[in-house]
Amino acid sequence: MSAPTAHFIGIGGIHMSGLARILLDEGWTVSGSDLAANHLTDELAARGATVTIGHAAANVGGADLVIRTAAVKDENAEVAAARAAGTELLTRAQMVNRIAQDCSTLTVAGTHGKTTTATMLTLILREAGLDPTYILGGEYAGLASQAARGRGSQAVVEADEYAHAFHEYTPTIAVLTNVDRDHLDYYRDEAALQEAFVGYGRTIAQQGTLIVGADSPTAVTVAQQLAAERPDITVETFGTNADATWRVVDVHESASASCFAVHRENTALGTIALTVPGLFNVRNALAATAASLHSSAPFEASQRALAAFRGVRRRFEQIGEAAGVILIDDYAHHPSEIAATVQAARRRFPNRRLVVLFQPHTYSRSAYLQASFARCFEGVDLLFFTDTYAAREEASAGLDAEALARSIAAPVARYTGDLNAAATAVCTALRSGDVCFTMGAGDVDTAGLPILERLHQR
Repeated sequence: MSAPTAHFIGIGGIHMSGLARILLDEGWTVSGSDLAANHLTDELAARGATVTIGHAAANVGGADLVIRTAAVKDENAEVAAARAAGTELLTRAQMVNRIAQDCSTLTVAGTHGKTTTATMLTLILREAGLDPTYILGGEYAGLASQAARGRGSQAVVEADEYAHAFHEYTPTIAVLTNVDRDHLDYYRDEAALQEAFVGYGRTIAQQGTLIVGADSPTAVTVAQQLAAERPDITVETFGTNADATWRVVDVHESASASCFAVHRENTALGTIALTVPGLFNVRNALAATAASLHSSAPFEASQRALAAFRGVRRRFEQIGEAAGVILIDDYAHHPSEIAATVQAARRRFPNRRLVVLFQPHTYSRSAYLQASFARCFEGVDLLFFTDTYAAREEASAGLDAEALARSIAAPVARYTGDLNAAATAVCTALRSGDVCFTMGAGDVDTAGLPILERLHQR
């Protein structure tokens, strides 16, 4: 009997490539297409997947199942071919739900921190010997891939809010890290975005648990509405707030680490040490610990797993050092994330000049968050902008990188053009002792190697 076949439209995405890995592990014949190759498509091809660059009806072939990303429109040739052939067609989120359907699911949602929190939670459960299935939105060096089927009864799912994807799951434990203005290209306004997060809470299984970030006012509002609507679920909060169910107490931050005590209501559980910077990571660790304790993992598993945690790829990730310059790559693309990363960088490198190469992610986000972008880079010494990563958009959807750069209040931002020109401009400005960040959610990380190579040539 021949192996089942699956085709992924947008196979190069972090979530889609993870699902493709799971199916390859389970003996499926996998194909997929995307608009450009990357290291994820290269890895899948090396494992036997057929990867095509560009979309065409012929790519679908005779697949038994076709999976699409939310960014792929109905007019796409491969979507049309699958429908014409009567092939089963699923969204990415629907495929995630199918993989996790026999598990007790733990979801992590929120505007910021969900990848790190979901990764921490996965590592804690693995440390406890529970071997969960996991589907994450980022890569971690301590895991073989960003998604894998475990032998245990639980599944950890990073639940993305774009296009209501996180409404596809039925979690027994749901984490909501925070809610901030984002994806307004899809949700239109903040009220619709907030309602989408309320909808996320409505998907929780009977007698389930919702764990909400107490330091996010909108998330707290969501929690209050759900507590009134769903008396069957347990609603808990976490954070630095004195009224939170789960609290961090006595936080001690150094340039390179954090240590804090964990309290559940009035009970002190112990201390946790982290080697990743920032109060935001303290909150992420607290959320992961709370969810893991609800999943029968002992507190000691959190202590061990989090002490060993070294950060998800592209989250404050040190890429290298050359000519006295430290190069770090970070995924921050929302003003709140940028401000938090700059603050953490200032704490870690208090006496160094901070240089940032930023790539805006989508024209619409640049437009509706323009006022916040104007202020979020305060503390940076030199700021360079490269062309916007368009993702699913046309330039007419909002503000381009050059216009956004002109609106930055401090420091003065220099628009450099494409990534190659940006790498050249940054290298020219760098001097020994600097810390340089490539920052953004697109492909700005590919500028890191050229920058390092040019520094090495000095």
